[in-house]
This record gives sequence, structure tokens and C-alpha cells, in this order.
Amino acid sequence: MKSYLYIIAATLALAIEYLLIKAAKDVPVYLVGMIVFSTAGTLLAVVAPRQKAVSGAWKRLLPGAFAVGIIGSCCNLLWINGTRLTSVANASALGRMDVVFTLFLSALIFKEKIPRRIWPFIGITLFGGTLLVQVFNLDIMSMGNIGDGLIIGGAFMLSLNSFIIKRLSAPLGPVRLAAFNCGINVLVFAIAMIFWGDVNSILELSGKSCLTLLLCGVCSFVFFAGYYSGVRELPVWKVRLIALAAPVFTVLGGWMILEETLSGQSFIGIVLVLTGAAALIKINDKKELTKTKVKQWKKKKLLVN
Repeated sequence: MKSYLYIIAATLALAIEYLLIKAAKDVPVYLVGMIVFSTAGTLLAVVAPRQKAVSGAWKRLLPGAFAVGIIGSCCNLLWINGTRLTSVANASALGRMDVVFTLFLSALIFKEKIPRRIWPFIGITLFGGTLLVQVFNLDIMSMGNIGDGLIIGGAFMLSLNSFIIKRLSAPLGPVRLAAFNCGINVLVFAIAMIFWGDVNSILELSGKSCLTLLLCGVCSFVFFAGYYSGVRELPVWKVRLIALAAPVFTVLGGWMILEETLSGQSFIGIVLVLTGAAALIKINDKKELTKTKVKQWKKKKLLVN
């Protein structure tokens, strides 16, 4: 159950992060990335020494750690630029391709077993997610532009990176790996800002926006620590499905805090996503409880004999 709590904490933090980034919408995106990732990376680095890495793991797995950072940075850059080049509806809808890619990679490439009894709840969760991001408002007339391709590419990279993180987080320590990833992201966003952004925007940053982004960095720290720790223990496909609850909390937060409208479609989507995610967790709990009871029975039988 601890692994699920990690993912739930990460999902809540990600939802709050969306709201904070929205509040700082006037700040250039590359500067947002630099401040958020540098804050999160610093906090992770402070906590990281408590995470023990397997002896010699860093020397052996350093190329993989670099891959996590580079893929993560490219994913973020694709998302940012893709969102600018396509409609909001397309970005929201095509962004859910990360779950489809994850299920595909889980079943065919990385051989993670997905029990048959889970599939109905996967369908419920995915359908709720499509309602929540209003996928049925997909801008068909604008489909096929480069922005759509960038969004889909970012979704694939996000899925692929989760599998690499799963394989490296145990030997390297999830928090150390997350801190390393943040460091690479800061470097990539800084280079992007030098070549494509406005360096002078750093001097024009207001105190309020800076504080908002620092708080966003704290939420990002919670997300990285929780997500990497959860991925280490749980199947990647299950983590990505539970993470679909992030838009749920974002929509509810926008409704309660920013006084945004909550449509009937969004409400149904919220109910379906939470129902599907709760079922995924509950079914696993029953399975683990059964395994525990079997082990206890076998142990008791050996003692009797």
C-alpha cells in the first residue's frame, strides 16, 4: 500500500503544479522550467544522501541515468512547443496517448503482465480520462500539423522513460535518480533559453511570479520523489493509469479556487477515473492479501510438521 500512497502523493502534487504554472502563465516557458527543476533538484539532492545506492551502480548505470534526463528534457520541450503549435483540445486529447503507449510497451516489449480482470477497469479509467480532457472536442480540422506530432512524440517519450526509471531506481535510489534528472532538465532548459528564449526575462521576473514558481518547484519535488519511488515497486502501466487522476484534482482545484466552470461531462469523467483507479488499487490489495494468507498457511503447516 505504501507504493500507492507514493503515487497518490505524486498525483496530488502534479495537480497543484498545474494550477501554479497556470497562475504564472506570463513567465516564459524556458524560465519556468529552469526555476521549477532547479528548486526540485536542490530539494531532492538534500534528501538523496538518505537513499543508498547499490555499490558501483552509478559507474555502471550512468549512461542510463543520462538517458532518463535527456529523454525527460526532450519530452518536456516537445510538450511545450507542441502545445504552442496546435489547439488546446488536440494537446489535451493526444496527450493521453502516453497511457496507450504504456499499455502497448508493457504487454509487448517489457513483458509486464496485465491480468484479464483488470482490463474492464482500464477501460473505465481511460474513458473517464477522455471525458475529463474533453477528447470529443478534438479539432479534426487542424489535425496533422507539426504540433500534433510533437505532442504524440512527447507522450511516447514519457511512457518509455517510465520503464527506464523503473529499472534504474532500485540500484541507484529513486530520489538520487530524480535529482540527477532534474539537473539535466535545468541544463537543457538553460541552453534552450539562451538560443530560443529571452535571457533578459530573468531580470523582469516579479517577486510574486518567482514565489509561485518556487512553490511549484516544491510540488515538483514531491512529485519526483513519490513517482520514482512508486514506479520502483509497481507496474508502469498501473502507475500511468493512476496518474490519470491528476487532471481530476486540477479540475476540482480550478473549480474551487479559480472559480472555473465544472461541466457535467467533466464530473462524469472525474467519477469514472476515480472509480477505475480505486478498483485497480483494491484488486491488487486482495491479491497481495491472498498471497500473504497462503504464505502464512504454508509456514504454519511446516511448523506443525
